[in-house]
Amino acid sequence: MVASLTGYGPDTEKDIAEAQAIMQKLGYGDAKPLQIKIQRGTCPTYRDPAVILIDQLKKIYITGELDILDTPRWYARLAKKDYTIGLSVTGVSVDDPDGNIVETYS
Repeated sequence: MVASLTGYGPDTEKDIAEAQAIMQKLGYGDAKPLQIKIQRGTCPTYRDPAVILIDQLKKIYITGELDILDTPRWYARLAKKDYTIGLSVTGVSVDDPDGNIVETYS
């Protein structure tokens, strides 16, 4: 079932080409990438995945700048929803994601 969702199929190159086409329709490309900031706290557990995300977004004309914040400042921004992209690697149990949904989206 997951493989049928956009971006989860086995053809990664096709997914990237579709994403590039969407970005090009919006006026972005190699010469004019979308500039964004990705905010994250100082903990390497969170910072390292953010660096990987930035690298992956380059493939679809999005240039990310990592904005490292002290952990208390990060959580204050998170609470105010004052961020462009905030990467979270919160883990949840497989059978009950409710804790993460409440913590992250409410």
